[in-house]
Amino acid sequence: MELSTPRANGALGYLIVEASTAENALPIPGALVTVTSPPGTGSTALSVETDISGRTERLVLGTVDRALSEVPGNVHPYTTYDITVVAEGYYPFYAREVPIFSGVTTLQPAALIALSSFESERVFPRNNTDVTNTEPFGN
Repeated sequence: MELSTPRANGALGYLIVEASTAENALPIPGALVTVTSPPGTGSTALSVETDISGRTERLVLGTVDRALSEVPGNVHPYTTYDITVVAEGYYPFYAREVPIFSGVTTLQPAALIALSSFESERVFPRNNTDVTNTEPFGN
């Protein structure tokens, strides 16, 4: 898939996002990965899902020509993209300004942290500072 963004001289870079549980213990299949182009370029977004191994297909992204690395000054020889990974039962993962270089495949790990059953099923009432009561709510 190609994310259509302006690029100098038709330069292309590549991106694979790998979603897993924290500490890379298990892959997370079916996670929604959204790649957003840099601000000021139309904010084009591409969304794909991870496969059974927790990886996206290799995404083709527009970038700048690698020859810019030989130009004096503050010219960056890459284009940056923002990446968001969302999966049910996990906190969202964000990676900002991920550099994509011409002709290079970037592997972006996304370690997602699981929501605990406590966070998703029980909520303490506001302003309750009494932590000595160990009885379940509703009793």
